[in-house]
Amino acid sequence: MRVTAIPSPTNERANSSSTRLAKARTWLARYGLLLALVILCSLLSLATPSFLTLANWVIVIRQISINAILAVGVTYVLLTGGVDLSLGSVVALTGVTAACWAHPDQYPAFLPVLAGVFAGMLCGMVNGFIVVKGRVAPFIATLGMMIVARGLALVISGGKPVSNLSRQFTRIGGGDMLGIPIPIIILFAVALASWTLLRNTRLGRYVYAVGGNENAARASAVTMQ
Repeated sequence: MRVTAIPSPTNERANSSSTRLAKARTWLARYGLLLALVILCSLLSLATPSFLTLANWVIVIRQISINAILAVGVTYVLLTGGVDLSLGSVVALTGVTAACWAHPDQYPAFLPVLAGVFAGMLCGMVNGFIVVKGRVAPFIATLGMMIVARGLALVISGGKPVSNLSRQFTRIGGGDMLGIPIPIIILFAVALASWTLLRNTRLGRYVYAVGGNENAARASAVTMQ
């Protein structure tokens, strides 16, 4: 004789409540920061009517563009389950390196930019080599790079601000193009390129796979070569 269990209405309500709670937690984990930003902007707009004007938003986005570009780069580190403590020091090193090549009548503007990018890439490669090949925890590896990069920046600059920069170089951070600040253009270009890479390329899928489960990714023949 087969006995069929009849679901209890109490159990059904409990399961339904737990399911809704799980969905709410998932939604908050995904969109919580965006919701907080919307609430903050709403409160500021009520306190100051000029907050929602186009001119003010251009100023705000321009001011956060540098940090936003850095956030795009460190996204890859976080997606793979790592951490980077050296970001600020590497930014200082790349800035000093670029500025030392950007004096008037010395080099074209693109050479200082390439010098700074190369310095940042070199630091990233050293971090990656130590973490992957040396089996050192990212926290320790990037902590060491933080000290080294900050020290190199002080040595290169002599502990003083680098001044007398060319107009073409300073225009990258302070100029406009078609009425739009250049830092904002760079930010959207970097963000769009990063979004495309993560969403539509094999490398992007590999980044998510490694961050989700490194052992499973290795067993699935995922390589970062």
